[in-house]
Amino acid sequence: MTKKLTILFLAATILFAGCKKDSLPGGPKGPQIPEQISFSEHNLFPEGLAYDPVHNWFYVSSVAFGTVGVVTTDGVWKPVVTDNKLTSTTGLKVDKAHHRLWVCNVEGGIGAYDLNNGQRLFYTDLSTLLPGEPLFMNDEVIAPDGNAYVTSSAAPVIFKVDQNGNASVFFKDDAFAVNPDEFGFNGIQYNAAGYLLVAHTALNQVIKIPVNNPSGYKAVKLDASLSFPDGILLSKDGKQLVVVSDDKVLSFISNDQWNNASLSTSFTTGPVFATSLTSDGKRVYVVYCHLDKLLSGQDQDDYTIQEVPLKSPAKF
Repeated sequence: MTKKLTILFLAATILFAGCKKDSLPGGPKGPQIPEQISFSEHNLFPEGLAYDPVHNWFYVSSVAFGTVGVVTTDGVWKPVVTDNKLTSTTGLKVDKAHHRLWVCNVEGGIGAYDLNNGQRLFYTDLSTLLPGEPLFMNDEVIAPDGNAYVTSSAAPVIFKVDQNGNASVFFKDDAFAVNPDEFGFNGIQYNAAGYLLVAHTALNQVIKIPVNNPSGYKAVKLDASLSFPDGILLSKDGKQLVVVSDDKVLSFISNDQWNNASLSTSFTTGPVFATSLTSDGKRVYVVYCHLDKLLSGQDQDDYTIQEVPLKSPAKF
C-alpha cells in the first residue's frame, strides 16, 4: 500500500472514531536537550510535536486517543490535556506570547489550552463554516497578531481563527482539491514578509499564499523533489524551510522570498513514519510517529524525538 493510500485509510478510520488539573509540574530545567529522546506509551501514535520553551519539554499529540501529553528531556511521557472534545489530535503549536497551546482535532475543530494547567480556553468547531464538506484538521501556525491559520487535508481550505476562537474561511480553491485516496494541505508556516508556506501532500509541492492576497498563490520552485510532504518548519529569518518528505527530512534555502529554493540538507529517518517538526530555537527536531503500525493493526509502544542535523544551521 502506498503512503498516500495509508494516509487515506487513517483519515477514514479516525474520522468516525469516536479533567481538570490544578497545575502541571515543570520539566527538567536547563538548555541542553539530547540529540535523541526515546519515550514510551502504548499505542500513542504522536502525529504532532511542539517544543515549549516555558517548561523545556515537548508536547505530543495522539492520533489514536486525542490525549495531548508532554515528553520531558529525559524521556518521560505524561498526559496534560484530556479534553473530551479531542478525539484524534494532530498538529500542535505553542503560542508563548499568549501562553497557550493550540491543538488540531481531526474531526473538524481546533482548541486552545493554557500552558500552565492544560485547561481549555476555547474549542472551535470549524465544520459549521463548511457544512457537508469533508474535513481533516491537520496543522496550524500562529501569526504575530495571534491569529491561527489551520489546514484541512480533506478539503482544499485553510481556516483563520482569532485569539478568542472566532473562525472564518481564509482560503478555499478547488485547484487544490484531492481525490478520496489522497491528502491535500498539510504542514503550514508563516513568513514575516506576510505570506504562508503550505505543504500539499498529493501535489508534492509547497505553496506560497500571500495573506493580503490569497488568490495570488504560487508553487515554490524547488530544485529537489518532495515525496508526500508532511510537517514543515521555517527559520526565524524566513530563509530556510525544513520539510518531512516520506522517509527523509529535507531543508531548502531561499534568497528570493520563496519563489525558488535550493536543497541544503537531506536527512534519512528510515521507515518510522516521521510527521511533525519543531525547534528549541537552535536545533530542529522531528517525531517518529510509526503511523504505519496503526494502519496495519499492530501495537507500538516506543517513539523517538530526533534532532535533524542541518548543514546550514539557523535560528528557528
